[in-house]
Amino acid sequence: MTTPAAKNESTGFVVEAGGYPFVIRAAQVGAVHEATEVLALPHGPSWLAGMTLLDGHLVGVVDWGRFLGVSRRSPGPLLKPHAELASAWVLQVAAVQVVDAVEWLLSDEVPQRSPSGDRDVPNWADRPRPGFVVGQARWVDDSETLRMADVIDLARLLSHPRLLELAR
Repeated sequence: MTTPAAKNESTGFVVEAGGYPFVIRAAQVGAVHEATEVLALPHGPSWLAGMTLLDGHLVGVVDWGRFLGVSRRSPGPLLKPHAELASAWVLQVAAVQVVDAVEWLLSDEVPQRSPSGDRDVPNWADRPRPGFVVGQARWVDDSETLRMADVIDLARLLSHPRLLELAR
């Protein structure tokens, strides 16, 4: 089953890797697919889950948790970038949740890093933010708890050197 993305500016997709949430603007997401069979590629990097067929196209599957260097729980949904990003990659994440009324903070407005809700910040998060992290998002969840997470710019992520190198 495929879920098309909403295009509201205040809507985001919370994706999880290693128990840590990240937010992607809904306008950058084309669709969310349920976990599907992924054909493993021998001798590929650990973060390359393999290849799969989505919407009639063969695409590379990036294991989001392993790409970030954090553990992967189990194969989950596939996040397909919007067609305007013209990508041959999809992200496999542990979980996806749609959130509304997101407040977007640019990188220069981001306060010191702190845990998101009741989760501890993983060790890798103490490193400088990668270039595809463009700020933070804040929203109130269903339990009326303020949540914060790093915002991922899919266009920047898809031009990451590790992905470009494999695409050659």
